[in-house]
Order: sequence, then structure tokens, then C-alpha cells
Amino acid sequence: MKPPLTRPSAVILLTAIGIGTILSHRHSNSSSLCLPRLRRLFPRQNTSCPSDAPLPLRIGILGASTIAVHAIITPSTYLDDPCSISVAGIASRDVQRAARYAKKHGIQRVFRTYEELMDSEDIDAVYIGLPTVYHYRYALRAIQAGKHVLLEKPATVSYAQAMELETEAKDKGVVLLEAFHYKFHPLFQRIQQLIMEEGVIGNVEEYTVLISMPSLGGLWRRLFGLGTKKEDSTTTATATTCHEHLKMFDRWSYGLDAIMTLLAGDQVNVTVRNATLSASVADIALGVQMTKADDDNGTTKHDASAYILATKEQLGLNWDLTIQGERGRIMVANFWFPSIYHSLTITRYDGEGSNVNYNNSFRVETMYGEGETTFECQLRHFIQLCSKEKSKREESVSSPPAIGTESMKVVDAIFEKASVYDLALQ
Repeated sequence: MKPPLTRPSAVILLTAIGIGTILSHRHSNSSSLCLPRLRRLFPRQNTSCPSDAPLPLRIGILGASTIAVHAIITPSTYLDDPCSISVAGIASRDVQRAARYAKKHGIQRVFRTYEELMDSEDIDAVYIGLPTVYHYRYALRAIQAGKHVLLEKPATVSYAQAMELETEAKDKGVVLLEAFHYKFHPLFQRIQQLIMEEGVIGNVEEYTVLISMPSLGGLWRRLFGLGTKKEDSTTTATATTCHEHLKMFDRWSYGLDAIMTLLAGDQVNVTVRNATLSASVADIALGVQMTKADDDNGTTKHDASAYILATKEQLGLNWDLTIQGERGRIMVANFWFPSIYHSLTITRYDGEGSNVNYNNSFRVETMYGEGETTFECQLRHFIQLCSKEKSKREESVSSPPAIGTESMKVVDAIFEKASVYDLALQ
């Protein structure tokens, strides 16, 4: 039975329509916005699988969360082969809540505890959409139980935790994939192709990520001036709660992951020049030194800068990425959820200093395809990785790193620079 339209889903749909409509005027190539793409935000009628169909990947969900609907339940109904996966179980701290969730979303079985689900022989893989502080504990437990794991981002709160999960997954021979869904979409793969393969803007000199996604509380304060939060600029990061830091980490981690993914393949040394973290803003500056092989079997080095600004207090909704190179610039509007709208603007120019010709070449691309969401692309990739057929794993040539261990080294340094400690202990 098709799940009913719930209030949260209706809010998401109306927001998407509003944002898409507004931005279709801002970005001319977004005018292809259409209802079929918006419909993919909601699950469609389940397809009956033939009796002789291959056994699906049986996935269990930890936590009766909204994100699980977007990451697993809805995209599973839009896969080319919807019989390749079965949402086989749900576990929550509240069994009654899990039962209501299962009934609403047509999930086969309710487990009494997280451990019962992870130990079940009827479950092949586990999706963990719990709060970040619980990721390491339950991901480790699931891996030790021999389950593949799709782990919500950020995977952990420290490099040590990330390395332990990665090592344990390799030892157990299971898949561990961090759910940074945006980078499985054709848009981000096109960005990688332009920079890494085609080199359209030459050596990169600067990466900038701007993330502005207001919280409901932030909107309330901005619109009505009620309960305004005044924050002393001299207050150290330790004055805010760990809970607030983790919520902001969930946002700015996208920016760091995007930058580190675009740096993959090079020998890279990343240093943290500055990091200011608060309950509502993350302002991070990085230095990057890249070492590449040259045509003479030697190496060349060049430096770049990277900036991440994330806020939940501004009214605007931005997930923008700018990559400045020595011969051009790439600007991406909405790299986070591009199936609703996006634009990829490539500007190339010649010359240096005051002799730069900025009008040399300019074009805008879009990568909507069939309108598949980032979550669909991610789930399809995860199923391929979990497939028992070795050939299917080998076909995933442009597969992103399973878990951002290199990113977590930088995260450790960012937290240290901002004097944020012991998040893992909370």
C-alpha cells in the first residue's frame, strides 16, 4: 500500500516547489523544473516482484527517522530494479513507535532492539540514521555482526573512530559507505570530470563552499525578532553545547567532504589556518598543498586555499560551491540536492593580472537526467557494492571513498583549532 502524504512530506514538497520556482528565474537552465522530478520526493506504489526474482538485499533501519524515509524507503521505490532491495526491518528505542512507522511505510518486521535487528539472519545490511554521536557505536556493532552498513554522515566525530570502522569493515569483508548522498549524483561526477580529467580551469587555486540553511528557530528569530540569541564574539567554542556543535558539524561536514573528494587522487597536505565554530556558524579556512606527477616522471607542487562558511541563522537557502582555477572558474548552485534545481557555470579566461580576459568562454550545464534524486543514486551504488557478484563491484569505477577517513584527520584539526573537545564522549 502506498504511504499517505504526511505533513512533513507536504512541507518538503511545498518548499521544493517554492525554491525551484524562484531559482528557475535566477538560473535560466533551471526552467526545466517539472512535476515528475518533484514527485520523486514521495514513494510510489510498490512493485510486485516475480517469484523467480533473485533474492534482494534485505536492509534493516535503525531509528524511526525522517531521514530514513528520504534515504531508503522513498528511493527504493524508484530504482530501475525495485526488487533488488527489500526494507526488511525497523528498530527504534520505542517499540510502539517502530510499529507505527512500520505500518505507515509497509516495513515487514519490527525488532524490539537495535541489537536484535543487527543479529538477525534475515537482515543483510543496516542503515544507520541515528544522531551522529551514536554512529560509531552502532556501526561497529553492525559490522561485527557481519552486516553491510550505510552510515549517515558525518560517519564519526574523530579520525580514530573512522579508522577503526574502516579497518573492522575490511577485516569482516563487508561494505561500509558514508551517506554523503550528493556526490553520487551525475552533477558532482561532472564537476570531478571537469577538474580532474579535463582540467578545464587549470590548477585549482581556491575552493569556496557556502552553506546557508536556516533552522526553524533561526527563522523565527529573524522574522519576528523574538528570543533573539546574542552571542559574544569572544566566547570560546566550548561555551556552546556538544549537541549544538554536532548539529552544525552535520552541515559544514558537507563542505569539507566536497573539497576532500575533489582533492582525491593527489598527494595532499591540508592544514587548518583558522576555525571558528559556534552554535549557529562555522567559519573555516584551510591551506592545501598538492603534489602531482608531471610528464617527465617527476612531481610538481602547487598551493591552494579552501574556505567553508556554514550558517543556520540566515534567511537564504544556499548550497553553493565555487572552484577558482588559474585558467577559469566553476560555480555550482545547489550541489546538495540538485534534482530539484541546479546550475553548473564554467567560465574560462586567458591572461594574468590586469590582462585577464574574462569573456573568453562561458557556459552553463545541467545534469538532471531522468530526475533521479541524490538518494536514489546513493542507494543504487550501495546495492551494487553489496552485491555478491564480484563483477558488479568492479564496474563501480568512479566510486567515492567508502568513508572519509582523510576528511576526519582534518576534522580533528578543525576541532582542535576551535577548542572543541570530547564530542565522542557525550
